[in-house]
Amino acid sequence: MGKSTEQEVKEIDYIEELNNELKELESIKELYIRDFHREEFDERILKDIKIPVEQNGQECGKVDIGEYISIYLDDIKYHGKPERVFFRKRGPHGTNDPFAGPKMLPINIDWDKGEPGEMVEAKLSEVELEKIAKFEKLHIKSSGPSDTVIGELFRAFQRIEYRAGNDGDNYCCIGTPSFISYLFINSTIDIINWSWLYEKEFKLENPILGCWTHGNQIGWDGMLFEIKFIQLVLIELLEAGVIEDRPNQIDSRDFTRIKKENDRWY
Repeated sequence: MGKSTEQEVKEIDYIEELNNELKELESIKELYIRDFHREEFDERILKDIKIPVEQNGQECGKVDIGEYISIYLDDIKYHGKPERVFFRKRGPHGTNDPFAGPKMLPINIDWDKGEPGEMVEAKLSEVELEKIAKFEKLHIKSSGPSDTVIGELFRAFQRIEYRAGNDGDNYCCIGTPSFISYLFINSTIDIINWSWLYEKEFKLENPILGCWTHGNQIGWDGMLFEIKFIQLVLIELLEAGVIEDRPNQIDSRDFTRIKKENDRWY
């Protein structure tokens, strides 16, 4: 005997679900979609969604959400549904651990020749980890947004780490609870690079941090193991006076302005 109508599992329309998720994001003015991405999407996607389509989108602090729509659609194509948690696929470096990273990293890289110097263990000292923990304790409140931009950036990183470790969140997937925090991080690092660090030169105390700085800019490839290194980069830049932390106007959990009348530029 077949299942009754009530017992049948309803097939999910993931395109409709995607549009519903995008509808929730359309108020974030830092988002856009490159036109070549839009041309690739089925006409149902982005229907009645007010995220702007732009040709280049090079404005400081803007994030191209088109590539994340493409990732979402690839997940549907190859897995039948979006990959919202890490344990459904192999983690980095041949493991099932989303926090896994390489055992060794190059330092003293000659960027002109593309040659690394020596390879060192990919880890931070206990003193450096304690410095990060102390900064978090000082700048991240028990609830609510941080008072400073770097503090809120650390809060967003902390959310990603916590949810990836405890809930398996794939923060790169549209619709996961930490996806907006991920967008906030990308947007804020872009602002730091092009507004705070523009035309400044700096040398970091720990040479391994050169893996995340090139041309006097910070680069994050979006992997979890990199977060502590990026955080230490920011702390060293603050301690050296290369950058100065500024008042925060954004809640990274939903990417909304705390004070609507204030712009994000300082």
